[in-house]
Amino acid sequence: MAELQAAAGPPAQLSAEEERRQRLKAAGEAYFAKVLHQSKGKDLLSAAKSAAPTLSSGSGGGSSAGATQRLPLTVLDEDFMQAGAVIEGARTYVLGTIFVAAQAVQLVFLKSSLTSLPTPALLACLHYLPVVLLLWLLSAQGLLELRPLSLRTLQGGAVAAALGGLQTLTLFWALLRSPVFLVLCWTAAAPHLLRAAIDMLLNKRPPPGGRVVALAVGLGCTVATLLVQFPGLLGLLGLLTWTAAEAVTAAWAQLRQRPDLTAQLAAAQGGGGALLSQLLEAEGALDGSSLALVQHLLPMLPMLLLGLVMREGQQLVDHELSVPAVTMILLSCLALAVTVSTQLLISGGLTRQAQAALVAAGPLGTVATEAAVHGLSSPIAFVAAVACSIAGVLLRVTAVAPGP
Repeated sequence: MAELQAAAGPPAQLSAEEERRQRLKAAGEAYFAKVLHQSKGKDLLSAAKSAAPTLSSGSGGGSSAGATQRLPLTVLDEDFMQAGAVIEGARTYVLGTIFVAAQAVQLVFLKSSLTSLPTPALLACLHYLPVVLLLWLLSAQGLLELRPLSLRTLQGGAVAAALGGLQTLTLFWALLRSPVFLVLCWTAAAPHLLRAAIDMLLNKRPPPGGRVVALAVGLGCTVATLLVQFPGLLGLLGLLTWTAAEAVTAAWAQLRQRPDLTAQLAAAQGGGGALLSQLLEAEGALDGSSLALVQHLLPMLPMLLLGLVMREGQQLVDHELSVPAVTMILLSCLALAVTVSTQLLISGGLTRQAQAALVAAGPLGTVATEAAVHGLSSPIAFVAAVACSIAGVLLRVTAVAPGP
């Protein structure tokens, strides 16, 4: 008899264990079914938290099952939410680092590309193409919002596209015949000097003392670099043309920021003033991403036609590009595309002063990159480029009013 009872013991225990598992399974299925039913139209985590008290008010086995099933789900979801918040916060800093790095190598890669293939117009068109493609790709992924290309959109970006394309062409032309340090000092100091002059003409007051010192440092460093690394007449002509386009860009920015000036011009010029007001209004209606797309899309065809007129296609045929040369051209195109796209992606996550600091930090990286890649052909130009870059940081940061 004892042997029969011992033999009958284990099946009774197994039956009780199976019954408990069935209760746990049924309670879990009921819990998930209720959560999924309540999650239609609202957040899954909030639905799970609202469904948890209902399960905990059931039977003892059901309550144990509800706690067993609910706690891992809630804890994991909250952990994922916290991790997502950390990643989202670090995303801006990661993109900012990528932006500064891409901006730092851009002039160096571009100089190597122009040395391998001296076709400024065709290379400018080639550089704009990946920018447009990357902006469209980011828009398709939902990372940027781009307006559909319409006549109003193209009209809003026409002036920026014309001025930006002209500056790109003249910069490529100047960099083909000028050292990197000279172009760096010139492009870092000239915009601030032009804007200070325009501000003095409009507001009838000189800039603050600190900005005057930084402007003097930038001007002195640019002149010193020009004396030790004179680019020749063609190179100097390219830099002067770039400066003229930058002056028009600065004046256009003042018109966009000063509606009173636009109204005065519209009243003085009649039909021309009305067209100017219409262009300013159309550009003001565009967001930064759409404006950047139009600014890089419209100049591509004129650049290509200009390259064909200047017979740059023959240069393309005559020059047998090596693998390192092609690699450098592709890296230069990628650097420009990454610079434009990352600047747009971080525009909403940093203050205006922080964005200005990131833009101004690029020349410092360019100085280090050029010195590491090509060495110090002129110590005076190197020191002048460092000083001019630091002055550019101060000028750009202090020129931006505090704000989001």
